[in-house]
Amino acid sequence: MEELTEQIAVRVSKSFERKLQESGNQLDDDVKSILKTHSAATLKNVKTVKTPQADGQIKVFCYLEKSEVAKVFNERKRLIYEMYQKAKESEALGNYAGALKLYYFSMLLMNSLPDEQIEYNSVNFTTDIPEQINRIIAGLRFTLVDDKKLSNKEREITVQMKYNAQNCLKEVSTLDFTFWDGSNQVSVQGRDGLAAFRLFGASAKFDDIKLNIKYAYYEARKEYSVIADLWPVVDKPVFNASKTVNLGAVSQEKVVEQGRRPGNWNMKLEFKQNVPVAEAITRSAVRFLNVVSEGKPATIRSAYQNDPFLRDKILNYVTFNHPEPLSKNIKSEYQ
Repeated sequence: MEELTEQIAVRVSKSFERKLQESGNQLDDDVKSILKTHSAATLKNVKTVKTPQADGQIKVFCYLEKSEVAKVFNERKRLIYEMYQKAKESEALGNYAGALKLYYFSMLLMNSLPDEQIEYNSVNFTTDIPEQINRIIAGLRFTLVDDKKLSNKEREITVQMKYNAQNCLKEVSTLDFTFWDGSNQVSVQGRDGLAAFRLFGASAKFDDIKLNIKYAYYEARKEYSVIADLWPVVDKPVFNASKTVNLGAVSQEKVVEQGRRPGNWNMKLEFKQNVPVAEAITRSAVRFLNVVSEGKPATIRSAYQNDPFLRDKILNYVTFNHPEPLSKNIKSEYQ
């Protein structure tokens, strides 16, 4: 429908006519609004049937041949295949959030086509795409790696995310999920194999928690205009994407003191080639981690007093995002 309606041009223009008349010391200001409408329909490859009516008017019926409609549907199949390939690439990089989003978008496109079986380039999308989504959901693993009691009504949970591919655990670079804390639906973004979130109030006493893996990215629908148009009108598939993580009893250890302190970092940077400034990179990274961990504006201003731009960026980052490092162990590989 989008391809058809784009060929219809409708223009509505509104103008104002202002008339000023001065007579002696009297000034008359008269404003008139003029509405003009012009429409023109220019449909390509459209057949018409004209039928004269008794009142002298002519009834015009316009239609497209099936071959023209088939071109629209074939273009949609091509887009499904493009999304399918991009989803495969995202999955290979461990970006399971991106892969699930693209697989799901391609299913919405499939549901807009009249064919019972959707095939393109020897791929049966009707069966293969739902299978890919179910496979990813089934293979994802969540493991509790840290459980801190920050206060009697606040608890910080850190889970590790892995993907089980044929009994081989792979790193998960990106994954989004939600959970119900008893009052609200909370969204969590997992990055680089870890995801951290906090439980407040009654949820701080949970013994287990149900995490719902995100696959329907409503807020991202406008990345593809056709997906935004189809979202409210096509059937949207539902998948069982919940995983339960056992939290166990809340630790009775001493409540963590409020505030954050810098600490020792086990940082390992691996370079494929000799990099003369590797040591300087490490020192800069440790300095950044220390000031962010401490979270004190005075420390940030002192550490970056010679770089006003970076100083202000880090101040805003700490003030509005309240970041906390997930681990003391940091390993990165550079090409």
